[in-house]
Amino acid sequence: MLRLSLVLLAVFTWNVNANADTKTEPKNEHLILKLEKQELEKKLFGFIVYDEIASVESIEIIPFEEDVVLDFNTKDFLPANFIATTGMFKLDWNKIEIYEIEEEADLGINPKDYLPEDFNPYK
Repeated sequence: MLRLSLVLLAVFTWNVNANADTKTEPKNEHLILKLEKQELEKKLFGFIVYDEIASVESIEIIPFEEDVVLDFNTKDFLPANFIATTGMFKLDWNKIEIYEIEEEADLGINPKDYLPEDFNPYK
């Protein structure tokens, strides 16, 4: 009984000690972090980004269009009378055979070891 009371006393004093160790002046740390953030934003962007919520209407979308420039003539690699859309709608989907490749998954464990004895995945 004496051991139990000593253990309870030790846990109680440890808990009180843990609650007593609070950081001093947490507001100052928050202000320091805010100032550091503003200084970093000033250096990165040239202006300070405030924590205000921007409206959707204030966001400007700039379209970005980039022309694709190939360093070769594509006609050199195509047949003489090549038309890209020839036969596009003449495809018969009934003649296309789809093969499903069954792959065996190796988990490195036996899943039956982790399932209940009466487990039926189809119930």
